[in-house]
Amino acid sequence: MPEVKAPDPPPEACLPDSEPVGYQETIPVGKRETTKPLPSERSDLRRMNQQVWNSEDESHQTGVPYDWYYRTSKWFVDTVALIAVLVLTGWTFHITRLTSLSPDFASMKVTTAIGLLLLAGALLFLNPHLIRPDPNSTRVRNGIVFVLAAMAGLLGLGTLFGYATRAEGESVSPTWTGPATAFCFVLLGGAVAASMKQHARHYVSQSLAAVVIFICSLAVLGYLFHKQSLYAIPSYKSMALYTAVSFVLLSLALLCLRPDQGLMKTATAGTAGGSMLQRMVPLMVGMVLLIGWVHLMGETAGLYNSRFSLLMVVGLSVVGFSVILWTVAGALNQIDAAKSLSERRLQRAIKQLRISDEQKTRLLYTVSHEYRTPLNGIIGISRFLLNRADGPLTLEQDKQITMMQTGAQQLLALIDTMLDLEKIKTGNLQPASRRCPVPSLLQSLRAAAELFPSRPGVSLVIKEPDSLPDLMTDDMLLSRILYNFVHNAVKYTEHGTIIVSAESVSNGQAVRFVVRDSGIGIAPEDQARIFDEFVQVRHPLQQGIRGQGLGLALCKRLADVLNAIIMVESQPGKGSTFSVTVPCEQKPPMAMVEEGWQEQEQVGMAESGTSKSAECRSGSPMSLVRVI
Repeated sequence: MPEVKAPDPPPEACLPDSEPVGYQETIPVGKRETTKPLPSERSDLRRMNQQVWNSEDESHQTGVPYDWYYRTSKWFVDTVALIAVLVLTGWTFHITRLTSLSPDFASMKVTTAIGLLLLAGALLFLNPHLIRPDPNSTRVRNGIVFVLAAMAGLLGLGTLFGYATRAEGESVSPTWTGPATAFCFVLLGGAVAASMKQHARHYVSQSLAAVVIFICSLAVLGYLFHKQSLYAIPSYKSMALYTAVSFVLLSLALLCLRPDQGLMKTATAGTAGGSMLQRMVPLMVGMVLLIGWVHLMGETAGLYNSRFSLLMVVGLSVVGFSVILWTVAGALNQIDAAKSLSERRLQRAIKQLRISDEQKTRLLYTVSHEYRTPLNGIIGISRFLLNRADGPLTLEQDKQITMMQTGAQQLLALIDTMLDLEKIKTGNLQPASRRCPVPSLLQSLRAAAELFPSRPGVSLVIKEPDSLPDLMTDDMLLSRILYNFVHNAVKYTEHGTIIVSAESVSNGQAVRFVVRDSGIGIAPEDQARIFDEFVQVRHPLQQGIRGQGLGLALCKRLADVLNAIIMVESQPGKGSTFSVTVPCEQKPPMAMVEEGWQEQEQVGMAESGTSKSAECRSGSPMSLVRVI
């Protein structure tokens, strides 16, 4: 009993992960207004927010394109590879200047250069700018990266193990690296291996890289300010300046490979926090280096004593932090100005959309009025002719006039449906509250069904109940819902019986009207969409049936207005059952939804023993999808 022509499939978030055998859906559709979500909804929202922030998604906006970070990572790696090659060349041809920047500085060892080349190769394989991810070659690429990172890490572990097991006073091999260098190999090798995985491991990978940057930055500062204690451990080998710079560059290259993950996600975001971090970190690092250099140069030249140097450092720090805060404040002002401009543009766009919507509504009302007048005239004249008031008609004339009358009636019904939908959307449709006996509603439905085109092999049975409570509702709107249900059942049933019944539910607090057919049925994946506007299910039986996909959409909207609940149960080839539950008295819609949900859950568990639920929203305040 469908009425829909497959637009886009529903989002995966609204569909269950798996479907048991004999699966069918029940869809309560009704108005549900609540200011506080259900506990399950709150937990889903928290989980979705966490997944959105932690997951790798294209919606994360960085200040600069991702490709810039990939190119920067490649430049860092290329620089380290060049340093390592020059060091190996220096050791091969005994060029001291290539192994150490100054005779007073420690030299980079051959094993260190080889280890850096291993890490550089692993990072090049991970760089999407060089090797685009390919599902067929991902396993091979990851294997190569893991082997290179493991070799570098084992190099560091072996060196640390050698230091740990070395006897006191025993000489150290000239090829051994320093303990700090070996430790950095272990950390960075583990960071590269962890970066191949997704989500949480990126925090581990980038945290290890940050530790390496901290250790090696201290060594670089020690060389700059001639503080040997920052890069040398007593009785052990020192970390060379080339080595420290290379490790810093490799760690930065690793961070740039995942600009939208882990720690880098905050630093690269195009938000106010990300912009502030991008400006403050370089300024603070530059300020500290400048103050330290001025302090060291002044003390070395004997320009001031220690007390004056302390005051100078404090003063320069105050000035430097003031400049940083001033710069950040200017950047935040620019961001606020851009945000205000975007908001003003958005408000103008919203205003234009509202104007366009009002113009569309006025045009719809005007055009519909202009259409209704001649259509009513056509219907009246055709009825006059069919009554033989102007003389007898031939069979062909009778057939043509009947077709003309039917087409005019269908077009008039379509216009009425579109007007009703527009009234509901704009809030101009206010339901009346009249006492409505159930038998009277069913009798009116029987009279309307007699006007349906006859179909051989299809019979309509309307069961009138013995005693049901009267309803306080709008009988005209409720009749529209029942009429659409029966009309669809007649259209999509090739042969069989259509049964219309009514029963009391919720301890006499509501009445449920049920329309059951033996037609073509509705597939589970289509049941959540049949109440959307202009949606029709594809089926061979529907090829010869005209429809716009508005009937069930109107039913859903009218149910929202009446605080009613619509449910559908269907299996392809076995028919469909549409029902609408209407409260006997007007009550808050939330209570009706909860009662319908609980009762349907009890019925489903009694029939199948299992249940599964999902929620889907499609236009109305709330549509509950129950999967049994």
